[in-house]
Amino acid sequence: MNRIYGVVLTLFISFTSFSQGNDTAYSNYWLDIDTTLFNQSLNRTALAKIEKLYELAKKGNQPVQVIKTLLYRMYLEKDIYEDNVKRDVDLLKKEIASTSNPAIKSLLMSLLAEKYQ
Repeated sequence: MNRIYGVVLTLFISFTSFSQGNDTAYSNYWLDIDTTLFNQSLNRTALAKIEKLYELAKKGNQPVQVIKTLLYRMYLEKDIYEDNVKRDVDLLKKEIASTSNPAIKSLLMSLLAEKYQ
């Protein structure tokens, strides 16, 4: 299961880096989060930053950034919370209900289906 997250996260990061072009505002946020998470190993601090970025992406109507924050959030929460699967399912259901973009909804449903395996 952890290997699947790693592969999905890597592919998604690669995909989003090519699709965003000159989006330096989000790039700076992600650089800060990656530094906090991978260089300093501060999972809870990185999670708090991800939650702030999630709110910013939702307000800015940036679905790619929203999904990226969700993937990071689910990745971090698996090590922090015991009930992470339930939290992930609830989070994905909420996000599916709030999106109208069919491609984004399909991707979110795929992530949700993976949680039930």
